[in-house]
Formats: sequence, structure tokens, C-alpha cells
Amino acid sequence: MWICILAFTFTFMCRCKGSIKEENVSRIITLATLIPDDELRLFSIRRVEPAMEIAIETVKKEAILNASTDLVLKFRDSKCDIADGINEAINFYVEKYSQNHELHVIFGPCCDYTAAPVARQVRYWNIPMITPGAMARDFALLKSNVFSHLTRVGPNFNSLVNFVVSLLDFYKWGKVNLIYEPEGHTEILKRYCHIAVDGLHYGLRSQANIQRLEQIYYKFENVTEALQNLPKWIGRSTANTLNINGNKTLEIPRLRLLSISNCIGKLIFQTPTRSTPPTSGIVN
Repeated sequence: MWICILAFTFTFMCRCKGSIKEENVSRIITLATLIPDDELRLFSIRRVEPAMEIAIETVKKEAILNASTDLVLKFRDSKCDIADGINEAINFYVEKYSQNHELHVIFGPCCDYTAAPVARQVRYWNIPMITPGAMARDFALLKSNVFSHLTRVGPNFNSLVNFVVSLLDFYKWGKVNLIYEPEGHTEILKRYCHIAVDGLHYGLRSQANIQRLEQIYYKFENVTEALQNLPKWIGRSTANTLNINGNKTLEIPRLRLLSISNCIGKLIFQTPTRSTPPTSGIVN
């Protein structure tokens, strides 16, 4: 998915530039890409580079730009790290002057904590930044000023909030329990589950569709902590109304496994004050 998004965005950008192309003017367009070199990442250099090259070939084949325009693709390792990402972005920018290498657009970074400082800086450089990452809620809230040069082309957690609010409103659910592990799914990006639940938590607090929505959330740092606290904080408060696979009993071990492995794995909904059935449910 990440590869397709990058390739599509790159081709679309070149089509836009082609509309203002100048005939017989030699020009180099530099595409700086900040993504991890770690092959375990879904959006590593090894995975993304072939897609970018295909996109360049497509642009040339369809003559979107004139023949004298050359597209140069450069990669630097962001390490999915907050310090390395901005450091490599600065190195790209320094080369623009020290080695006379133009810098026209930055693709990535994809990890949220890496993308944030780069997205803040590019507005001072007047350079666009395009990424399938930057999924956190703040990237949308601060779009007009802090992240004015950032374009997100992938899924984000604002969409998750809209979905959950629509679901709550449809079933007339009035109480939400969020169960999550902050460090879950680190293979995607650091503290992925923390970012996901943070966006959902504050999004539900600010929504205006559902009146008197009650929200409770539980953060477990590890499995042992979850096992110690689930019977107390989840079992006693929801066992009488929680419905799992048609059984009105709380299956603590199963709930623990699904919650820990799936980040926000289970969203537990109840309706203590809203009467429209169903009165309880679980959404993966």
C-alpha cells in the first residue's frame, strides 16, 4: 500500500509540473526521499525504490515532462528516528547550496515522530513534503500554520475517529472503554498504538454528534499488568453487559490477548442511558 501511494503521488506531482513545462529548457528535478534503510520496515528503501523508479519510467514514457527535464531520485536513511530524520533533511538542504544540488520535494518520512520536525521545518524552506505517514491527529489540526507544506496521502487517525463516532451514533452506544498497549506494532512505527489511541481519545472528546458520551481508557505497559488489572477495571464494570460471541460472560484471557495484540484491539461499547438496541458490542 505504501509503495502504491508513493508511486501514485509522484506521478501526479509530475503531471502537475508538466502543465507548466518549458520547452527546450534543461532542468533537473530532485526528489529527496527520507525513509528507513531497515528492511523490516514496510516502507524501507529497498521496498520503495523500485516503485519510485517505475513512476519515473511512467513519467518519461508518457512524456508528461519535456525531454530536457531530468528526474533525480535521492534517498537518505531516516532510521524512523526523530533526530536522524531532521538531520538528513538538513543534509539534503545544505547540499542545495554547498554542492549546487536543487531540492524540489521531500517524500517521507513515514514515521510520525520522524515526520513532525521535518514537516515543521519545510515551511521555512518553502519545499513541499509528501508522505503516506504522519497519521497523528495534530497533523490535521495544525495544518494551516505549523504543517502548511505537508500533504498526507495515506490513511490517518482522523478517519478512525469519524468511523467510531458514526458507529456509536448508529447503535446509540453511550459508553466507550479503550484498551491499548502504547508500544504495540512498533514494526510499523514507534509508539504506533499510543498515537492511534491518543487521536481516538481526544477525537471522541471533541466530537459533538453524541451528547454525554462517557469514555474510559486503560493503558497497559505489558501483558502481566494487563492480566492483573483486567478483572478489576474491565470485568467488574462491564461483565453484566458485555456480550462476547453471544455469551453474556467476560472471557478475560481472550479479551486480554485480543486487546494487547491489536493495539486498540477491542473497543468495548455500552449504553447505560441510551435505550436503542443492541445494548453492547465489540468492534475489532
